Amino acid sequence: MYIIHNHIVDYPDTNVLDIGTDEKETDDVPLFSTGIHPKLIDNTFTQKFQIVKHLASLPNCAAIGECGIDVFSSATVAEQKETFIQHLHLAQQYSKPVIIHCVRAYSEIISALNATRFSLPVVMHSYNGNLQTTEQLLRRGNIYFSFSDKILAPNCAAQKSLEIIPLSRILIETDNSSSPLGPIITLIANKKRVGEEEVIMSNNQVFEQVIMNYEL
Repeated sequence: MYIIHNHIVDYPDTNVLDIGTDEKETDDVPLFSTGIHPKLIDNTFTQKFQIVKHLASLPNCAAIGECGIDVFSSATVAEQKETFIQHLHLAQQYSKPVIIHCVRAYSEIISALNATRFSLPVVMHSYNGNLQTTEQLLRRGNIYFSFSDKILAPNCAAQKSLEIIPLSRILIETDNSSSPLGPIITLIANKKRVGEEEVIMSNNQVFEQVIMNYEL
């Protein structure tokens, strides 16, 4: 099974490992993503982003991210939006999809995507948006929704959103958890009223569509 976003180096499935700016992790990793998490934006951003630029040029860099906007970051929303736009420009330069971290800032994320006219695949990582936000994002044909074990929480807003998101726009991830993916697959299958094998097959097809420039 393919996993679009993972922080665990030795996870057994084929996945896109989020290495941040850790250049050491690129040597033995088939596919990785690189970016600066919004909570790590500080006065060293310029130096860190130079590393991201270098990593983005490597052939096994599959995506830019995770990057985005988080209202709980110590950086201001304006600062985060500016750095997020830099990530979007980098993704456009290398024709790579973007993996987005967003916490209570969907309007700012959409504003940045509009400002850059970003048309490459966008993955909303560990998605937790409500129905209104989901309907707005679904209007953009290039946005995909990735679910981690956070969706299993009883109060997760995205459980209702699952009902309106087409299976062809859904991905599954581990994020930073080593928990089995089975419960996530079961929840999605129940919400979409399909078999679990269909969920896995669709996830793999969507993964290949999003990471279409890479041979797995």
